[in-house]
Amino acid sequence: MSNPVLNAMMPLKLTGSYGLDDLNRCKILFQTLVVHMRPGTFDRFDIVAPEGEIAEIKSRLDSFIVPLRLGFISETSLIPELGKPKLPVRGWRRQMLLKLAYAEKSEANFVLVFDADVICTKDFGLSDLVRQGKGLLQRHAIMTVPNIPDWFLCSMSILGIREGLMGQAMSVTPVLLSTDICRALAEFMRKRFRQQWWCYLISLDTSLLRNVWPKRERRDWSEYSLYFLYAQRMNLLERYHVESGSPEMPAMLVSDNSVWYDHDEPAWRPQVCFSDADPAIFVVYQSSTGAKPENVWARIHQFVENKNH
Repeated sequence: MSNPVLNAMMPLKLTGSYGLDDLNRCKILFQTLVVHMRPGTFDRFDIVAPEGEIAEIKSRLDSFIVPLRLGFISETSLIPELGKPKLPVRGWRRQMLLKLAYAEKSEANFVLVFDADVICTKDFGLSDLVRQGKGLLQRHAIMTVPNIPDWFLCSMSILGIREGLMGQAMSVTPVLLSTDICRALAEFMRKRFRQQWWCYLISLDTSLLRNVWPKRERRDWSEYSLYFLYAQRMNLLERYHVESGSPEMPAMLVSDNSVWYDHDEPAWRPQVCFSDADPAIFVVYQSSTGAKPENVWARIHQFVENKNH
């Protein structure tokens, strides 16, 4: 792969799950990308949104369309079933489906997946993320994040995989996905369940059996646990990925100094995230903390504006 192509994507709604202001939140990401990202890093950056919201989202993100090569794709163009009325698949579960579907159908070699609560803190370009045909992969210990053990137990059940994880898992968004791996995973699940993979995963929340299946065995999957387990089982990780923090790829994707919970906020030092002391390109200020975008911006704007001068 001499000239790998990198796309970026982000699921977005005018009002995010649980009433969160994801549209204004993602503007922080875009403002920091404009400052830190080298031109031409992304072939395109696609926003995936409900069909009826695309026009307004596009209008309100107009100033970022050219510098970030923004495109806009409807959710139902990726997964038609999401257009069904009263479908009880929403929030982060809907986003997980869209992330896998986009990567499966992308013509790029890799997709950098974003959520609205990501912030870019370092200069970076394509070679910091993809080198010699391999994308950056960040791992962490499974037991360090409360939900991850259940995500992997469920995904192992779905995929019929029994091998151990050796104590480590793939990190969370932002994440680089190989589109080859995503297409192979999709085909594996189509054959296993004799239907489109997303139809099966949606059925885990909509089937009459949803209250019978133990949650951790069938319903608490995640997009990255499915991806990581399949790639590990098929010996694809080393073929398509290189470890972050390695001599070949010293950068990290997501900072250990991220704000994941309310109790992380008082000790948060954004100046560390924007400094050379932190090797990560991105930091997360998780939207589920309820922090308003303007308050997050107030904490970091000086570092972004100083970069502009």
